[in-house]
Amino acid sequence: MNTKTVALLAAFAGFALGLALRSVPGHEPEPAPEATKSSLAPRKTAAGKPEPGLTMLGLAEKAAALGRGEWLGFFRAQLGFPDRARLAARLWAESDPAGFWRWLRGERDEALIDRFASDLLRVWAGADPDAAMNAVLQITDKDLGDELRREVVDTVIERDLAKGLELAGRAGDFNSFSWGPRAWMKKDPAAAVKGLAGLPPVSDYRHFLKYALPIWAESDPAAVLEWMKSVRPLKYEDWLKEGFETAAKSDPSAALAAARSLADLKHRATALGGIVSSGKLDAAELADVFGELPLSISARSGPEMIQAQPYQTAADLAASAALLDQLPPGRDTLRAVDTLASRWSSLDARAGWQWAAALPDAAMRRQAYVRLSSDASPDSLPPIADLPLSDLSDELFRKLLQRLPGDRRDAWIRQLPAGHATWAGAVRDQIRE
Repeated sequence: MNTKTVALLAAFAGFALGLALRSVPGHEPEPAPEATKSSLAPRKTAAGKPEPGLTMLGLAEKAAALGRGEWLGFFRAQLGFPDRARLAARLWAESDPAGFWRWLRGERDEALIDRFASDLLRVWAGADPDAAMNAVLQITDKDLGDELRREVVDTVIERDLAKGLELAGRAGDFNSFSWGPRAWMKKDPAAAVKGLAGLPPVSDYRHFLKYALPIWAESDPAAVLEWMKSVRPLKYEDWLKEGFETAAKSDPSAALAAARSLADLKHRATALGGIVSSGKLDAAELADVFGELPLSISARSGPEMIQAQPYQTAADLAASAALLDQLPPGRDTLRAVDTLASRWSSLDARAGWQWAAALPDAAMRRQAYVRLSSDASPDSLPPIADLPLSDLSDELFRKLLQRLPGDRRDAWIRQLPAGHATWAGAVRDQIRE
């Protein structure tokens, strides 16, 4: 068996494994593309005729004997058979990716591009990443070019971080992108972060810094803090906050020292905001840091700090409430109140009601009461009759009334004080409408 045959049969083995997965429970099979265009119909040519009885192994063996000029006819003959067409595409890509690409682009058929281009480029990028990237850089359609350039970069970066980042630098910007952690970041987090930070500003892959940096910070916070002290983020990037937040979860004192050493006041404030968001500062440290922060950052980081607190016990929630006292008044602080009230509701709604009554601001109390009432049982509604009118709201009455069956609402309203009852009745009428 010659080398070409062995290579093509190896490609078939990989393809056959993919087909086998389609029979595994829970694995959703790919729907067969609709052959609606004339170019997708099987064609009889001198190089290959439709052979309905041909097995997949037979297809691979037949492909192993093809010369370069015979691939097109052979491939066209398989287009009416979805699984065979996919295997034929893989085999052609293995044998002559440049020739397959020239034909695919020359057809100017969107259905063919959608059906075969991604698979072709994954094979080509694995064998010759530079040639694959050179090919897709010639595409002038922005959306299609974005999709296929990402396909090449993503394929290569999974196998070779340095080469993938090199291609990402050539790939430019994108109309749209899906961000998030990636497996390649975990193989060598430090190299991933430094490589991403070295990309040109126009490269959208720089956005991955926000996800790669916390991965590095979890494994080596000291090294990350040193690195962040020496690197300046671009104006639109927010990875500095993510890095300091993650590092502070391991060593808040070291993170504070590193953040305060930053000469750029804006970057220093961003770093300190990230440390606040980690939830690792005590009340005294928090008061000091808030004294160094602009109101906009302290307001945004405060709710994240509350979200990061543990809440297994009433003591946990009481500690969070003490931190809440440090936050500036405003909409963001109300979000933090909502978070705490939700946790009280899950742990001890009665104690939560007592906590809410002690909040120093009427807006905070109203927010807490609404959240605590959202899950109230119809048989144990909170004692709103004791609340001053300033702590009530349309939303509070709406939540409470919606917890009650319709035939019990009037009786509940009648037992309220006159002002409360009038207000509740108006909300009841709105619900009816």
